Amino acid sequence: FSPNSAYDTNLNTLVLLSTLSQNMDSYGFYNTSIGQNPDKVSVIAQCRGDVESQTCRNCITNATLKILEVCPYKKSGFGYYDGCTLRYSNESIIGTVSNNPLVFIYNTANVSSPDEFMQEDLRTLLVSLQSKRKFARNSTHGPDFQTIHALVQCTADLSAEECFNCLRTGYESLPTCPCYGKLYATVLMPSCNFIFQVNPFSN
Repeated sequence: FSPNSAYDTNLNTLVLLSTLSQNMDSYGFYNTSIGQNPDKVSVIAQCRGDVESQTCRNCITNATLKILEVCPYKKSGFGYYDGCTLRYSNESIIGTVSNNPLVFIYNTANVSSPDEFMQEDLRTLLVSLQSKRKFARNSTHGPDFQTIHALVQCTADLSAEECFNCLRTGYESLPTCPCYGKLYATVLMPSCNFIFQVNPFSN
């Protein structure tokens, strides 16, 4: 889109206002839209389900500045940050599942029994997302006396079935993922994500 266009004005009004972070609900979630088609902008902001409220607001504030910096004059953008996600689009995204793009972040260290490591904890978490946060976190003993820490989360605007299907898409991508069998990996999609690692999560 062009600078100073109606879409540009709507996006900057919606994303740059400090009220975006201040409007996060008690579950760390907020979605809203502004404008009329074809210049309508929709935004979904969500914090990780285990971060404190002020940390959540700080993350969203930083995310709003960063996403416009790395996605200049783009009609849609998606950003993942340590503790929150932010997404905007000119399309209808609220209450809509999106598995694209599918992004992997991982380290290079391997585990000795990847099949056991990958299946032990994640599968259990996929069926435990019952709260409004659409968030679950757990740890379990894996191979070679390693403790596996995992968390899964969907955007709170999804139904339980939509959330499960989104996470299942990511889970089923693991066997062909370069992250398979790594000590740390994050699987990101606009509507859901999950993380597994051997180190405990910090809030």
